[in-house]
Amino acid sequence: MRIIFIFCLFFCPFSASFGQSDKMIIRSINKLERAVCKDGTDSLTFNYSVSYPFFSDFKITKPITDSLNKYVRVVAGNYFMDSSLSKSLISVIKKESDSIYATWEHDLKVNFCYNLENIENIELIFHNKKFYSLVNAWYAYDGGAHPLSGEDYIVLDAKIGRKIESWKWLFTDTNLVKTIAKNEFYALKKREACDDANWFWGGDFYVSDNFAVLQNGILFYYQAYEIAPYAYGPTALFVKWDMLKKAKLKKRAY
Repeated sequence: MRIIFIFCLFFCPFSASFGQSDKMIIRSINKLERAVCKDGTDSLTFNYSVSYPFFSDFKITKPITDSLNKYVRVVAGNYFMDSSLSKSLISVIKKESDSIYATWEHDLKVNFCYNLENIENIELIFHNKKFYSLVNAWYAYDGGAHPLSGEDYIVLDAKIGRKIESWKWLFTDTNLVKTIAKNEFYALKKREACDDANWFWGGDFYVSDNFAVLQNGILFYYQAYEIAPYAYGPTALFVKWDMLKKAKLKKRAY
């Protein structure tokens, strides 16, 4: 069966609370294919989709705009990034989708048949004078018992665009933050009626460095499998700024 490739690039404006001089375009790349398994019994789908923001003439300084685009590129480019720095992000993502598709097509030919999905949605979810927070919400299934999904966060210093690698860079009293987060974590699990779960391999609580600075607090995110079996899923732990006052934010993140 001959398979026809569909590769579409769509541009649409982002209508958030930015001024008229701001330009943030959401670019979406979608690749949808259908095929029949070798034995002819199953009709299968290949669904690859990535959406991401591109910043141009943003009201912030050019270095910050460049930094936002850089980290969007790092997240969206995945494992092809290092060898494709000179190429556009669109071509890098296309290269990745083509590679994944080739693997899927090969699997169908040897009668290893499954629907394949790879969906990523990268967004700027918060910004103020100090921070910019980006998230990549992703979903993937490439055969096996179940799909995987999760969220990857990046926080940038708004002054120079540098990535803040750890929440520890933000506070003067990191031990207090850990204590507060730990109490909130187990309170959350108790509310979810799963406080008896075997959280944290080895038993030692830690505060995730996969975090986002938001308007009313900090979100700490633990991926599925990271701290407990898959059945318990990911954990999104939100701690309000009011609870973190005594930990004291640093004037600079480093």
